[in-house]
Amino acid sequence: MIKVGRYCTLLIIILIISCKSDAQDGIASGGNPIRVKTAAEGIKAKIDKLLGTFRLQSEEREAFKYIQRAVTDSNAGLSGDRTYSDSEFYDLLVGLGDVRLREIIKVYLGIYKAKRAVETDIEGVKEDALKQQLKYGLEVEESFYLRELKQVFNESTPGEVYNKVRNMRNLNKFATVKASIRQISELEELCASLSDDESRVVWYMRSVLTNSNIARGYGYSTYSNDSFYSLFKNNLNDARLKEVIGFHIVHVKALYEAKAVIKDIKKEGLRLQLQGKLGVRKNDYALELKRIFSPSSFDQIYNKAIDSNANSNINPAVEFTKIKNEALAIIAADQGNP
Repeated sequence: MIKVGRYCTLLIIILIISCKSDAQDGIASGGNPIRVKTAAEGIKAKIDKLLGTFRLQSEEREAFKYIQRAVTDSNAGLSGDRTYSDSEFYDLLVGLGDVRLREIIKVYLGIYKAKRAVETDIEGVKEDALKQQLKYGLEVEESFYLRELKQVFNESTPGEVYNKVRNMRNLNKFATVKASIRQISELEELCASLSDDESRVVWYMRSVLTNSNIARGYGYSTYSNDSFYSLFKNNLNDARLKEVIGFHIVHVKALYEAKAVIKDIKKEGLRLQLQGKLGVRKNDYALELKRIFSPSSFDQIYNKAIDSNANSNINPAVEFTKIKNEALAIIAADQGNP
């Protein structure tokens, strides 16, 4: 009996030791995931600890996170670019050291600050359609910087990464979007002196006259944002400019009214049919606007506008209103009110 008791005690001790060993090694009940998770958390903690020794300021940390997200995200950059694992990124940081990492952050801190400033400026734009265009433009430019960033970090050694970053100092930080925001803001200031109807005409004219895809092959002029702004700024006090704008209030108003009514058609087939019909008439109107504004002098533009208003065979407002009435009839029939 004494031997049996000793044997049982020894067996219990062995089982306890075995359980402790398994728990520590992360083997029991799905041990590998536990060990992998601990390792991943360990790398992140090591990165945070390393950054603590570098004493980065808050803005520097934000720029660092911007870099980290880009180089560890497989969706950023081009398909052949290298994507770092967390452990590879940590090893790179160790290899770079404090001084070189700060230099790299300094370059991208400028890009990060510029992006934040542009985002703030975009929110200040009043026109929703223009705001969306600017946001898209910002995304396009940012994707360029992300591609550049990934390609810099394609290099195999910390020294090569550092040297490549140093060649990126002279970057035009979101210059295209900044220029567009400036031009839009200036035009908004000009339009502040106009009525709502007049302002809507100006913005519609801008969308047509600065679009190189409209009237392609006709030989008509396409304005840059700067040249369009200059045209209106230089002639804003000329009563003839308001007269030209006034000619088009009825056309632009009828166009937007037709678009709004067509959107309310529930049957997709009929809605698409009328949208296509409106698109044809809208294109005809855009061609006429490009023709009127093609001359280089405002005197010639004014004369063409007068002639178009008096002698045109097609009245855009009438055509837009016809389509709007078709849409209203479809909606009424759908509601049981023929």
